[in-house]
Amino acid sequence: MFKYNGIEVQTTPGRTITCPDVTIEIGEPFIIASKDESHDEGEFVTPQLYNFNGNIFVNWSFTYDGNLDRNFPCKANGRISRDGGKTWERQKTLLPPGAKYMTDRNEVTSYWGCFEIPGRPGEYLVPTWRSYDNGLSWEDYSLTYVTYPGTRGVDIYDKEFVNKYRQNWRSMTIPDEPPEYLREYFNCISRKRFSSQGGLKPQVTHKDGTIYSLIYGRYLECNFKNITDWDNDYWSKLNLNSSSVFIQESKDKGRTWNLTGIIKDIWANEQDREKQLADGLCEPSLVIYPDDEMVCVMRTGSFKPLYISRSMDRGRTWSTPEPLPVVGVNPKLILLDNGILVLATGRPDCTIHFSNDRGKSWFLSETLFVVGYKGEGYMGYQDLSRNIYGASHCNVKMTQLDKETLLYVHDAGRHDPGASHPWLQKYGHGLIIGRLIKVKQKRNYGVSFLKQGDVSFELKGANEP
Repeated sequence: MFKYNGIEVQTTPGRTITCPDVTIEIGEPFIIASKDESHDEGEFVTPQLYNFNGNIFVNWSFTYDGNLDRNFPCKANGRISRDGGKTWERQKTLLPPGAKYMTDRNEVTSYWGCFEIPGRPGEYLVPTWRSYDNGLSWEDYSLTYVTYPGTRGVDIYDKEFVNKYRQNWRSMTIPDEPPEYLREYFNCISRKRFSSQGGLKPQVTHKDGTIYSLIYGRYLECNFKNITDWDNDYWSKLNLNSSSVFIQESKDKGRTWNLTGIIKDIWANEQDREKQLADGLCEPSLVIYPDDEMVCVMRTGSFKPLYISRSMDRGRTWSTPEPLPVVGVNPKLILLDNGILVLATGRPDCTIHFSNDRGKSWFLSETLFVVGYKGEGYMGYQDLSRNIYGASHCNVKMTQLDKETLLYVHDAGRHDPGASHPWLQKYGHGLIIGRLIKVKQKRNYGVSFLKQGDVSFELKGANEP
């Protein structure tokens, strides 16, 4: 617990935990950004976190729910740190929307949602931007082709919502028109069906340079005569909860992609609705071990256990998903060079977990932010009678800064009866909080190569000096 502007923030204190062969140092929480210091950058909820060769970016959802940022980029400039998270300043460049990933040395690519290709179900064009200076400036708008055979397609496009958003540019401190690199995107989005779901979300790079992207969505299985039936019959023939995970691979630094495999939601046809997963398999996070074993952890619903699946053939086939003893959403996996697998997740609380046997068991679980009250649906929020930062949307992010240091980020809020939306009145908004976590390992579990997530570097192996 610490205080911000005289108001308590319901975090747990920093501490050092000594386990057999490993010492974990959880740093004190610190404020990266707050609504109190800047009222023109949205609600300070649902953060995003990237580390591009030492340029650490933190952005967040502009609306009260990241899912409603669907057809446009976040208008918040966010914060950047160049000294390992010690100090932060406002970003000078508005980042493009979407999932950002280092596709080459100094090159960052951002993929955002997808346009459907009329008359070609399951085929999409993904808006794409590239940066050649580690995310500091952006250019090269293009469309990247992907195919997800049998998928539902694109959600109905809400034209009025986007038009309303475009007017909002004039109410912010951002210039009247979008940045030059976003204008072509804005010009075409009003003429085509667009979805913020789907597209590409690169997560990990194999040692041979292959990049793997994971998204989640609906899959038609084989109960259709042909996939042209998907549009009219989808909702009547397929359970709403049947989200599966789709794995794409690229061998040319993210320019072209091929569908590699699918982690299927095996509960989609479950007749007993009590046994069905709330969301299906979604929000996947992937790591690759040196022997090519892939480990993927996925959400199944708020207040429901995460599930884990494994592949030994580069993502072509996957083991039957099994539950983990961890409840959460939006999981993030990081494989350290010493073999420790770290899992960050949120909801009901913001937690972190450690494994030294590839996720088969977890030798340490720690809660870093305790949500004050857990009830009324899937979001935890603080008792309205208490003036405290005790709420969180519990979408945590984590990135690796060096061989043994992680940066863990989440939001925190308090109720705001004067907020513009009932969600914010109840669940709160206001702070982006960070922590530095060090994992100091005496025993090395044999990981000799690491190149994953949004930071990449070579590491020495277990037997090297």
